[in-house]
Amino acid sequence: MASQERREFDKYLKFLTQKAVQVIVQSREGGKIRTRSNPNSTDWFNLVLTDNKAIIAELKHSVDPPYPQDECPVNIEITVETPEGDSFVIEVWQIHLDTRKRDVTVSVSHVLYPRLSLILKSLLAVSRSIPSYQLSRKNEDLKFKYVLFSGDISRIPPSEDLKTVRLGEAASPFGTISVILHYR
Repeated sequence: MASQERREFDKYLKFLTQKAVQVIVQSREGGKIRTRSNPNSTDWFNLVLTDNKAIIAELKHSVDPPYPQDECPVNIEITVETPEGDSFVIEVWQIHLDTRKRDVTVSVSHVLYPRLSLILKSLLAVSRSIPSYQLSRKNEDLKFKYVLFSGDISRIPPSEDLKTVRLGEAASPFGTISVILHYR
């Protein structure tokens, strides 16, 4: 039973990571999306979002395995480039797994899955409510780029205008999954 729960957990974590990366990167590509709930859908986390195969390929190429490991988060770094050629990091999104924080009472399929679904839907809303989303939609002169990597985000220079928000977390028998945003 425990090994089956672990396989389910790893599968959910993998697909959460893939969908989260899709939501974040697509929100910075400047287009609008419409998602409709479909109770009969087999879409992961009941979120109908067309996957960009290039984004999935980049995730698999850049991060191995393509989901967070203990204390080694998956990071999505968003950089903006000005018409003058200057570029700077404006956001870093982290999908994090902390195996020190466990809740053995949580059922992976009955409790964790709906919580991850809620985190993903919150991520969809938040990714479109912070200032960089409006910049990506309204300013065609700016170019937004993304880099996927795992590990420490120390390469991002600290500054006074850097804000950090924990968007959600979900405990499981294998650790607590959290999504964190650092942005300017």
